[in-house]
Amino acid sequence: MKNQLSNQDFLKFIVQVSFSALVLIFCLGKMAVATEDKNQALFWSGITSIIAWWMPSPGNGHKDEKNSSPAQTLTVAGETPHIARVGTRSNN
Repeated sequence: MKNQLSNQDFLKFIVQVSFSALVLIFCLGKMAVATEDKNQALFWSGITSIIAWWMPSPGNGHKDEKNSSPAQTLTVAGETPHIARVGTRSNN
């Protein structure tokens, strides 16, 4: 089952790379031979959308375990910052 899953992931990756390469080659080729500027925005949007698709999401970043802290700073406009403890309650 695990081998089948990795084969599916590999196939998905190959399809994504192929689609991305196809769109990038098409957009760059059209921009290289285009003499009119009215379609440039369409091709630039195709290029930037492919780049955005491959960029990692800013919200899905992995936290570094040694730098993570349960304390967060809470700042209200016009006041000094307060430390808020975030975590689970211990039974001590």
